[in-house]
Amino acid sequence: MKVVIRLLFLFLGEGRYPDVNRVIPLKTGGFVTFDLAELKRTVKRFHAVANLEKNPALRFVIDQDVVLSVASQDEANSFSETVTILN
Repeated sequence: MKVVIRLLFLFLGEGRYPDVNRVIPLKTGGFVTFDLAELKRTVKRFHAVANLEKNPALRFVIDQDVVLSVASQDEANSFSETVTILN
C-alpha cells in the first residue's frame, strides 16, 4: 500500500490585499438552482473564449434571469447567454 500525503502551506505576507467586501456582497438575497450539466457546458464554452484574453473573467449577472457573459478587455468583442434557472 502506498500512502501519499500532500501539504499546502500558504503564507500571506504583509501588504495590501483586495477588499473582499467589494467582491463578495455582505447582503445576499437567496439562492439559485441550476441544471449542473447545462451550467458546465455553458461555462466550458465561455472558458474557451475567455482564454483568448490576458486576464480572463466570466461574469454572472443574477436578476430575474441569470446571464453569463465574457468580453474582451476593450469590450469590442463580447458574448453572453442566459442560463436556465430551475427554481
